[in-house]
Amino acid sequence: MKYLNSYKFLILLFVIISINFNLYGKSKIIVASTTSTYDTGLLDELNKKFLDKFNINVQVLSLGTGQAIRTAKDGNAEILLVHHTPSEIVFMEKNYGIERLEIMYNDYVLVGPKKDDEGCVSVQEKLEKISQNNELFISRGDDSGTHRKELEMWSLTNANFNKDFKSYLSVGQGMGSTLLIANEKKGYTLS
Repeated sequence: MKYLNSYKFLILLFVIISINFNLYGKSKIIVASTTSTYDTGLLDELNKKFLDKFNINVQVLSLGTGQAIRTAKDGNAEILLVHHTPSEIVFMEKNYGIERLEIMYNDYVLVGPKKDDEGCVSVQEKLEKISQNNELFISRGDDSGTHRKELEMWSLTNANFNKDFKSYLSVGQGMGSTLLIANEKKGYTLS
């Protein structure tokens, strides 16, 4: 993820939320965050400063986007830090959220074994080649924003998961674990 003044935006976001929570006497807020954002360590640093300044504990739930959104829909998180715009828009349209702020963006990268790219000029073209050649593809398979983006990209190809493409492995893990598995097995993944 690329951070666009994320430190300032997160502090601002936490300040806005803290004003509302102080009014209601809350001493803790729950943030449902993507595993990728959590794994950077940024939230731990911000949470320390936030606690010192506002005396409000921040509990971070490290989840895939889909699970984070479900957690907030169920009323079990006050703040979402997720990265799948279509899902975020639906969340807001159904009045589950109060305000949507874009504070970061993603650059997705297809990673895999070091070898000739077969002259592919797009990720979709490379995905087609991976499926046609029955090369190993490791999917997060965890309903995260990255997993949802991967499925969107596969939908633009002619890959047939049920019949022709038998080397598609869904691991149900976060990004770090998925990258490790792809590296160990010499497969491809979207990161």
